[in-house]
Amino acid sequence: MEILGLEKLENGHLFFLDEKKLKKEILQRNFLIKDLTITKVYPDKLKITINLRKPFAYLSDSRVYYTLSEEGIILKKNTDVRNLPIIQLEQESISNKTGHRVDGFIVSTIQLLQGFQKQKIDTDKIILNRNDETIRFNILDSTQVLLSLTKDNQFVPPSLQIIISRFRIEGSVPASIDFRFEKPIITLKNGDKYTP
Repeated sequence: MEILGLEKLENGHLFFLDEKKLKKEILQRNFLIKDLTITKVYPDKLKITINLRKPFAYLSDSRVYYTLSEEGIILKKNTDVRNLPIIQLEQESISNKTGHRVDGFIVSTIQLLQGFQKQKIDTDKIILNRNDETIRFNILDSTQVLLSLTKDNQFVPPSLQIIISRFRIEGSVPASIDFRFEKPIITLKNGDKYTP
């Protein structure tokens, strides 16, 4: 991997090097680098340790897939998709390009996915629809979960884990769990509705 910003080091004296300024410039010019440390090794060496951004999810508009970091940076365009969650944009196309940060709704969705992973909740494709301001995805045996794009959804992963555990104990699987309201509305496979 070529690191942009190191060309200024040629013929420079190590003693006068400003590590903070160099670090800032390297981070600005290399979006794949999440963080780095620079250590002077006298008399004439510089040790740079880099920490790369890791793929966390795919972002798709049904035409193309992009790999996203956990911070919401678009890392690269993909032709094949493997072993990562998919965030599908419904009725819109991706306007961001490689190296750019996605908008707040998508970052919030990434944070929601991180919460699900902490609770050990597996999801399939997560679908964002800005027109009706919803997030939809399936868990378990095709239980559909609905969320609002405009609400704070941080409480959803632990609440969902409690609901899943409760229904497992009872030996049933909900058809849908709707978190768009003040209290979640659970619809059972037989059509009965339940609010905890």
